[in-house]
Amino acid sequence: MTAEHIHSGASQVDDTDVAQAMAVYDVLNTDEQREVFRTVYRAVAAYRHTSDIDHLKKLADSVEGMVVHETNHPGVREKIRNVPKTARAAGGVVDTAEVIRRLRG
Repeated sequence: MTAEHIHSGASQVDDTDVAQAMAVYDVLNTDEQREVFRTVYRAVAAYRHTSDIDHLKKLADSVEGMVVHETNHPGVREKIRNVPKTARAAGGVVDTAEVIRRLRG
């Protein structure tokens, strides 16, 4: 259990945006959750060392992007997880749109 101080303008714990973000977080596997926390803490540490607010702004954009992407593209994370881990011969360069098309099936 942690104590929480809500600053003015911050979302409440039961806010629908917070609930949506938590739903995305809850389906992450342990390694993915650890990576999210590592990313958050790296941004916090960078801010503490430099006092450069851009570290926190970039973190906020990154987290928001993850939540929006995962919410708007259900099932993509599972497809990424299910990509075979075996080595394959290089197939050439493929642009981002083609990668997304292939992931969506």
